[in-house]
Amino acid sequence: MSEPKIIALIEACYAAAFDFEAWPRILAQVASAVGAHGSALVPQDERRSAHIIASDSPAEAHAAYRSVWWQQASWAAAAKTFLLHNGLVLRESDLIKFENRHSDAFFQIFCQTYHLGDLAACLFIDPRDQNLYSIVVFKNQEQGPYSTEEIERLHLLTPHVARAFTLGTALSDARDQAVDLTVGFERLSFGTIVLDGASRVRNINSIAGRFFRNYLRQDGDQHLHALYPGDRERFERLLVAARPGGIISASLNMMLRPVREGHPLLVEVLPLRCTETALSPADTGRGGALLFLYDVFAPAHPDIEELLVQLGLSHAEARLAQLVGRGHSPRTAASVLRIAEGTARVHLRSCFAKLGIVRQSELAVLITRLDTLTCPSTRS
Repeated sequence: MSEPKIIALIEACYAAAFDFEAWPRILAQVASAVGAHGSALVPQDERRSAHIIASDSPAEAHAAYRSVWWQQASWAAAAKTFLLHNGLVLRESDLIKFENRHSDAFFQIFCQTYHLGDLAACLFIDPRDQNLYSIVVFKNQEQGPYSTEEIERLHLLTPHVARAFTLGTALSDARDQAVDLTVGFERLSFGTIVLDGASRVRNINSIAGRFFRNYLRQDGDQHLHALYPGDRERFERLLVAARPGGIISASLNMMLRPVREGHPLLVEVLPLRCTETALSPADTGRGGALLFLYDVFAPAHPDIEELLVQLGLSHAEARLAQLVGRGHSPRTAASVLRIAEGTARVHLRSCFAKLGIVRQSELAVLITRLDTLTCPSTRS
């Protein structure tokens, strides 16, 4: 694929951030770009593994994966044995030995049934909730293995697909909150700043407003500047790259350091190249950028203590239920809460009685559902 076509695909990814229905088409283009038959966005969290978004082809394989095979996807289990990080590319040969492929149900039955050949996956992390995803691409059996060039292209495209997808889900969450996006931004749990095509500020939500005076400043022409001296030049380059006509790079993000006490902020930029249908309420004009600002030290999970209290638990029981429901043992939860393990087990039995459950797995299901209701979720 030529460089102009790669650039066009990258810009199409960012346009898809405003149109969730476009993702099957975008994923088909990603598959084509790396010589694959199809591709999918797959959550690595086993609680959400069935919630994949996939290219339309091969439709039958994707439908089967969603219904049954996600539970037997040995490649996903094998991937967890690696040190998982943003941008990690895994090949099929990394995940299963060739001689074991014929005895593995996923590869032998699922892949053979749908004529799927070499697999490759590139991982990324959603900075909002720390959920891990992979962009998975499959070749046809007749196509042979991926070339080095195709793997490099997958590695090149993944940061843009990941950023557009995760920021697109944030936009969808804002739309769910209010018809007017600028009102929806006020209800998000992180900072947003809307810029026009000349990088002038058009909208700042209240959370982003708190970051001024310590991380950012706005001059008389409504332009943004990083306050920390060592971050100013890079921040300016970040904004220039997102402007109409700018060269979109893989690193449309950076850490902003405070000038006084405080944690660093992660800033991610979503280029706005087609804003007439996307952010018209924010008055960006033609083009612009949307900045997302995250406190990287903020809790990855929402605090659902009050919801559990509404279900009849005491505040102490609710804090314990959150920890145990998210996978901590009663002993570990007791250590975190600085109570005796015996006390934790007594409270846990009380939680079970009040919630009408008898097993820890049932508590995990309840906590997961409450997390899903209070966190941005993957659209299916």
